[in-house]
Amino acid sequence: MAQANLVSKQTRIYSLRPDAANRLNTVYMAGYFVGGALGAALGSLLWNRFGWISLCALGAALFATALTVLLRGRQFAPALRPS
Repeated sequence: MAQANLVSKQTRIYSLRPDAANRLNTVYMAGYFVGGALGAALGSLLWNRFGWISLCALGAALFATALTVLLRGRQFAPALRPS
């Protein structure tokens, strides 16, 4: 599932500017790596200090943030909505 998600996101990114596919992929993969590393570090820190409930709270906060970004993006950029 994660592989399919990665490939579908890359396909969508490449369609933005086909002439800049390598640069876009570099930025995407760097962000993907940094996000994963920060998530693992923050998750470990929260688990060690506050236990399971803190991980649940972090997951809920990240979900709420992603949902807000998604909804605001649709509101302000209707031309970029997936078909």
